[in-house]
Amino acid sequence: MGNKIGAIVANAKMAERTATVCTRGDLNAEIEDLQRRLLEADRDFVKQSLSDVSPARDLAAAIEALREQMQADEHVFKFRALSPVAWSDLLAEHPPRDGHEEVWNLETFPAACVAACCVAIDGEPETLDVAEVESLFGVLNSKQRDDLFDAAYRVNVKSTDVPFSALASKILHSTAQS
Repeated sequence: MGNKIGAIVANAKMAERTATVCTRGDLNAEIEDLQRRLLEADRDFVKQSLSDVSPARDLAAAIEALREQMQADEHVFKFRALSPVAWSDLLAEHPPRDGHEEVWNLETFPAACVAACCVAIDGEPETLDVAEVESLFGVLNSKQRDDLFDAAYRVNVKSTDVPFSALASKILHSTAQS
């Protein structure tokens, strides 16, 4: 190998992506109920004296406590691209079903892809088998399952462009010393 290509290969790392899922979706309904009650309390409260405290304050605190609880139950899954041979083998293991217009078996491939590509959960190294992913998929909604599969799939098939963060750029430019 030439010097330039050898250095490129030596420094190359497989693409990685993350997906975040909250496993306490049950709390959404509680927050929605509290939000309705908060709007009513805020609308209906009339302060009669300086010592009066709106009941909206307690409702707002309860909403924030539930949000914090949901955030504590958010889990970040990290996926790493497979080698070209491993990716090809994975696709070959899940061919389209007879009579279905699909690129791969839509029933088996998503869980297998997530299992094959997951390298960490919440920053800790983790490997998953298909049965574990299927068990996880059993307690997630369709969007959450799609988010995990999309990250695992995209890490293998999408380009690795240098990302741009408008917020980071704004912060750095607004705090730059002249």
